[in-house]
Amino acid sequence: MSIARRIEKLQRDFLWGGLEEEHKFHLVNWQQVCTPLYGGGLGIRDVAIFNKALLGKWLWRYSMKPTSLWRQVIDSKYGGQGNFWCSNRVNTPHGVSLWKHIRAGWDVFSQHISYTVGDGARLRFGHDVWCGDLPLRSLFPSLFQLAQASEATVADLCQ
Repeated sequence: MSIARRIEKLQRDFLWGGLEEEHKFHLVNWQQVCTPLYGGGLGIRDVAIFNKALLGKWLWRYSMKPTSLWRQVIDSKYGGQGNFWCSNRVNTPHGVSLWKHIRAGWDVFSQHISYTVGDGARLRFGHDVWCGDLPLRSLFPSLFQLAQASEATVADLCQ
């Protein structure tokens, strides 16, 4: 059982019956309990969703703080992707790594962000969503296969 589920079980047990062993009836479902106060709920956070939000904040910090010491440690340990938004994937089969679990959420996290082109140095032309709702490699797969510089940035191709 995950830690989030254990915490949720403690919350449920406390709310619906204290810490006694006897079974009590639930007068409100858990989804309603986790609904915000303005929506008529009790405003208790869903621990699993809140944890994903906190992990997502670390992914955001990684991309926004390129000179921070902790990012330099991550980049030296796992490898960085230059001036881009996330580190390399962590593929080590042994050990438990905090960054490994944070980095595993990048694919979902990246679907909920948008980029501003700026000078184009941090956006990969075919891989990042900067023109429309999908990356250009998804919109034009046959052209992407023909590209000689598939990892080029927007700045590289606009010069």
